Amino acid sequence: MSKFHKRIRESLDQTDLKRVRVTYMDGYTGYILEEEDSGHAIIYIVGGGDPEYANQLVRTKQYEELGEDEPLNPLDVVKELSVEYLVQKGLVTCRDKDKIDEIMLAPCIHGLEKVLRSFNITDIEILNLIKPAVV
Repeated sequence: MSKFHKRIRESLDQTDLKRVRVTYMDGYTGYILEEEDSGHAIIYIVGGGDPEYANQLVRTKQYEELGEDEPLNPLDVVKELSVEYLVQKGLVTCRDKDKIDEIMLAPCIHGLEKVLRSFNITDIEILNLIKPAVV
């Protein structure tokens, strides 16, 4: 992920923009940057099934608003579970913002796996973190 996109992603975590799911793009979520009188919205895509399409702008009417605590996509569920798991194991604390950011900013499951391995997390533990997101 480029420094530019990383900075945007970090800023979006602290924004009041509406979080939405683009309904015709299975699993893709983002933030509404602009709503038009025609009913279209300009949406900045932050996550989805294929990291290639993240960090893109789309203009569409086909979206649904997400609740504040609703995860953006399965990858975000795994990220949240991973942070919780590492806290439970005592490997990270709330003071380890850099480590938590590294997890939350992983662009894909492979990047997240690499970060988790740096904590000496086993394959079985990683699979157990992934299961709830895909079931």
